[in-house]
Amino acid sequence: MVPTASPLYYKEESTLWSYKDDSMSKYRCEVTIILLILISLAVAFSGCIDSPTQKPTITQTPAPTPILTPIPTPIQTSKPTYELGKTFQRKFTWNYGGYEWYLTMNFDEGIYNVYKSRTRSRDYDLFVSDPYDDELIKSIADTLKKVGKDNGLTDLQIPYLAISFVQALPYTSDKVTTGFDEYPRFPYETLYDGGGDCEDTSILASAILQEMGYGVALIELPSHMAVGVKCSSDIPGYSYDFNGQRYC
Repeated sequence: MVPTASPLYYKEESTLWSYKDDSMSKYRCEVTIILLILISLAVAFSGCIDSPTQKPTITQTPAPTPILTPIPTPIQTSKPTYELGKTFQRKFTWNYGGYEWYLTMNFDEGIYNVYKSRTRSRDYDLFVSDPYDDELIKSIADTLKKVGKDNGLTDLQIPYLAISFVQALPYTSDKVTTGFDEYPRFPYETLYDGGGDCEDTSILASAILQEMGYGVALIELPSHMAVGVKCSSDIPGYSYDFNGQRYC
């Protein structure tokens, strides 16, 4: 690109040269000629300078960076008091490794109502580490570990058994089931309701895996959430790094 010279203004009559003396007129003429020469050189010189060639800048929209939130260790707090209500039993069935598995759990309407009354204004990881349903989560984790071991699953396969259990839960939209665009559920609520959306099942899976002793993190993506499990570099597949730790 050729730079554009700024406009140059020259005032023909100047009060500095208002004398009528011939010698001054001659001197003024010489000065005028010199100025005109300098102006011509400046304009000519400015037109001969090429700006450095610039390569076009290509702007690429970067891929969304997932937000990883490691799950903290639960803090022991006093549990709420509640009145027991109607109870019912639910049987969960799913397939993994070519076999059908099942878990049977008892639920109470009074406990469920206590969870429903709790605020949703908290970070997702606090739904995972919430201590109110520790007994339920421990029962599920211990049962899955035991039946997995009894049926010949390895330590590497048992977390996949837990994940397959959660993934088998039906997907339900928050808007349809609660009337809210976003309504994260506590693990007890997801199991009581028999399903949830990606945030709900990720919270539940993280709670179970953490109770099993695995390091976990919630992975927030645009319009989606997933669970990452701490893994070594020799584990194949997709992974995310966070603070020097790999999550698969």
